[in-house]
Amino acid sequence: MVGFPPGKPIFCILEAAKKISEMKNTAALLLFLSIAFSLQGQEMETRLPLLALKASPFGIANINVPTLMAGAEIWPLENVGIYLEYGFPANFGKPIKGKLDWHFKRMRASLRYYFTRDSKRAAYIGIGMDYVPQSYRRENDYVRTEDGTVFSYTSSKIQKDLFSTLVSGGFQLISKDKFLLEIYFGLGSKKRKIKHNIAPNGATEIAELPLEEWFGKPDRHEGTTTLPHVDMGFKIGYTFTRRN
Repeated sequence: MVGFPPGKPIFCILEAAKKISEMKNTAALLLFLSIAFSLQGQEMETRLPLLALKASPFGIANINVPTLMAGAEIWPLENVGIYLEYGFPANFGKPIKGKLDWHFKRMRASLRYYFTRDSKRAAYIGIGMDYVPQSYRRENDYVRTEDGTVFSYTSSKIQKDLFSTLVSGGFQLISKDKFLLEIYFGLGSKKRKIKHNIAPNGATEIAELPLEEWFGKPDRHEGTTTLPHVDMGFKIGYTFTRRN
């Protein structure tokens, strides 16, 4: 049984009640601060990128269209990404496979759905398109035109356009320093359109194209062809998040 000093029982009861109330307020304040800091730390850990700038060095190794790809991905929604990419020529002004005065570029766009995504890793599936317009010149070669006529020519300006659609998937890893590594793979179809502009008085009609080893030169055949398309590689980049 708790005792009180003689003559002051009511004063002691009020004092004890006041101390208990102060202890409860202090405990409540500490609990509130603990929860607040915990939620803030959790938000920092799970904050998702809003923008990523990327480069794809793998494209330089493509001898058909050597490009250095640079692009940006934005996330208008948590699980939806839009990726745009532009390819800069990486042949360094040198003719490759007999292509003279070669001019080309590469443009990509894709829409992605992320079925898993957090601040450290993400995986997606998407649909995209790939467009590569190019022009160049060949000398002392052959062509079968769209009407089936075969010519040998001294010089021809060639327009060759590639347009691809594909379904792709990829996996992303994000470091604590916000650097990104992405590995991707895609399958689809490619439409190839080739048109020749032979120099005046530079063509001679012949009976048939000469025999070619292996796959030959696609631009010896004018017209539009649909082919399977495979795309794979990796990207490196840096991510940006919203600041509070």
